[in-house]
Amino acid sequence: MKFVVIYRPQEPAPRDQQPQLLSEMGAWMEKFGDRVTGVEFFVDGGGLGFVETDDAEDLTRLVAENPFSPYSEIEIKPVVAPERAMAILAESLG
Repeated sequence: MKFVVIYRPQEPAPRDQQPQLLSEMGAWMEKFGDRVTGVEFFVDGGGLGFVETDDAEDLTRLVAENPFSPYSEIEIKPVVAPERAMAILAESLG
């Protein structure tokens, strides 16, 4: 399955810890970069990425090891490719 993982900042990380968190985020992206695609950052903070996995433990590890998780509201939603979603909708209507 494919999921979008959305991070929205809830409370700012302490300013003196932010350089370290950014460094840790770089290491996190190196570690999980082959499993997280389409990573984008929001202009006002936070961001999103896509993860394809059938293993809930794998998804849990990705979130648990992200250095910004303690400071964020995290939303995880399954997604379907538009062409498949439209085909399924067309099937259900016909």
